[in-house]
Amino acid sequence: VIRTHDPHVLEYVAAAEVPEAPVSLPPDMVHVVIPPCRWAVFSHRGPTATLDHTVNYVYACWLLQSGEAHAYHPDLEVYDQRFDAGSPDSIVDYAIPLAD
Repeated sequence: VIRTHDPHVLEYVAAAEVPEAPVSLPPDMVHVVIPPCRWAVFSHRGPTATLDHTVNYVYACWLLQSGEAHAYHPDLEVYDQRFDAGSPDSIVDYAIPLAD
């Protein structure tokens, strides 16, 4: 977990979904609640080293042209069975929360 209170610094949290909030956590872990909202999901194909190309497209092109607004909740990178770090056909979904 990289945590900071500087609004100019990205916070990255590796996470797993849990059915309910844990009673206690180890000192280096955090519990994050993702509020329900609409999501725009973009599939990135290729190595994660080029995921920034997909993110740049989402923010520099799609979001500006879509008429949608970011909900200011966390963005998500979703790694599922389609992810294969060694494959050029690996897929990661990048999701941004949309305002109602």
